[in-house]
Amino acid sequence: MLSPGEMFPTGDPAYRVSYPRLASGIKIRVVERGDPDSPPVLLVHGWGCSAYVFRQNMPALAEGGFRAIAFDLKGHGLSDKPQTADEYTVDAMVEHLREVLDALGLERPALVGHSLGGSLIYHFAGGTDRRSEDADISFSDAGGADSIISALQVAHARQGGADARLRKARALHHA
Repeated sequence: MLSPGEMFPTGDPAYRVSYPRLASGIKIRVVERGDPDSPPVLLVHGWGCSAYVFRQNMPALAEGGFRAIAFDLKGHGLSDKPQTADEYTVDAMVEHLREVLDALGLERPALVGHSLGGSLIYHFAGGTDRRSEDADISFSDAGGADSIISALQVAHARQGGADARLRKARALHHA
């Protein structure tokens, strides 16, 4: 078994790793790549996965001009693992996603979900959080940059230069 210091993205200076504590007291691991001032894309993994599942997407998104952000959901990867079943209901996990957005200061990120992550952002987008109004969401297969990049065409259509960033991200992923 790998120690936390040996896990993705160990040794790659293009990534930033942090461990913010959420309002609930839960500590999560966050992995970022790309300019912090670029349009944010929050990647939400599925059940039994971690930020590692997006390791092939993050470089293309960052090189394409986006701030790629993946995190380990509670109970996964290097994030805290609450022991009670009520921490893992759909409502509790959607609240967890809200807390992540708050902790990272994300007002209007594009949200991309894989498996369980897709369900969480779907439920989030249907909720009452002000950030869910007109939310830019996409569902993706992990490692499938084409579906993520296609979703970003919708997510960032209203931002100048988005088409050029998307073309660059797609070309870099296929290089």
